Amino acid sequence: LPFEGKTAADVLTRHLTQEPPSLRSLNGNLSHATAQAIERCLAKDPAKRWPDARSLKLALGASEETHLPDALHAVEGRGVPGLIIVMIWIFGFWLAGENYGWWKDDGGRTFLALSALTVSAIYGFLLARMKREGFQLEQAQAAIWREPSWWLWWYPKAWRRRGNVWERLLSEVRLLRSILPLVWVALPIVVTALLYFANVSSQVVQNWFWVGSVATTLAVWIVASVRTRRELTRKGLTAEDLGRVMYSAPPSRVSYWQRPHIAAILAPATDEDRETRADSAHGHFQSILRYAGELSGALRPLGAEAAAAARQLLASIEDADREIAELARTLEAGEEERLNAKIAALQASDSAPLRTLYEKELELVRGLSERIEEAKEARNRRMEMLKTLALHLAALRARSAESPETSSVTDRVRALCDDIAAQAGAGRA
Repeated sequence: LPFEGKTAADVLTRHLTQEPPSLRSLNGNLSHATAQAIERCLAKDPAKRWPDARSLKLALGASEETHLPDALHAVEGRGVPGLIIVMIWIFGFWLAGENYGWWKDDGGRTFLALSALTVSAIYGFLLARMKREGFQLEQAQAAIWREPSWWLWWYPKAWRRRGNVWERLLSEVRLLRSILPLVWVALPIVVTALLYFANVSSQVVQNWFWVGSVATTLAVWIVASVRTRRELTRKGLTAEDLGRVMYSAPPSRVSYWQRPHIAAILAPATDEDRETRADSAHGHFQSILRYAGELSGALRPLGAEAAAAARQLLASIEDADREIAELARTLEAGEEERLNAKIAALQASDSAPLRTLYEKELELVRGLSERIEEAKEARNRRMEMLKTLALHLAALRARSAESPETSSVTDRVRALCDDIAAQAGAGRA
């Protein structure tokens, strides 16, 4: 127990006024990271405790990796390394062509075109093989272009690994990490284009232009490094962690960023990040895609059917959201009450035509309100179906891993998919 006392009041007083003893003072063999994780659970201020159970789990070393089927796991994250190899190959071929004059004959261009066709054919063959094994093209593409575990820089959100903290890093850290890729990738392209369009032929001018561009970029990098180091030191980071946060820790290495003293420097999750929570339509849709992708064998076609049904539901929910927003824009808040007041005020007068006009307007307003409520009810029904489908697929995945007998869950998933398809057909009719 963190606190002990002779009476309950004594224990309660210590809870309120004293810090618990360090776990490492009780067990010297306990790791520093584990002690920090548990001590954060005991923080007096609720805002300083772990935000959720997953964060604590990750801090204690549990893996957050998704268990992909073998076929998808074999190609996971291979897109970026393959693209880098292709770019190096093209650059080497171009450099050799410039030095030995290959571009002056058709043989060099033909060889380059054949190389591009070969790469495209390999990529197409890979996608076709994934499709033959029952995976959707979206699943295959997402696996191939998944963020590599060693990636240190910005990456498209759709293909990031779970737990990526890029958006939550300090702006100084993001800038610092973006400068070096700018030096090695973007700067050569920009400088080459400027020299080409400016029609600069003097080798001396070109050399000085290159030196000035690289020197300026490196100077910006040095200034950014100093500022970032100062800011991180002010936030309490040790020299051991400065280099990792500034340069070497991948944003998707969840086990590192969830350490208590490291997590303390991250910005809170934004509203955009919360949009993909489990209770949102997109969150349930992503869960369904993930569960469907993890089904194998005879269950894989059912997973593909469930993913297609979820896609229909998500589209109908988004259509309902747009309809509700459009109807709400045409209906001012409190309009029905104002019209009722105007009609009541005209009851004692002889303005029958004006009263009739207000009554017709009131009828239209009530009709709009009813349509909005109907749209909300339909949207909520579809949302419940999406949640139910996600729960059924989660149960199906769990049972398929534990026992081959999954007929009851399979029937529920198939019946729900049929219901969704029937509703979609009725909506189109």
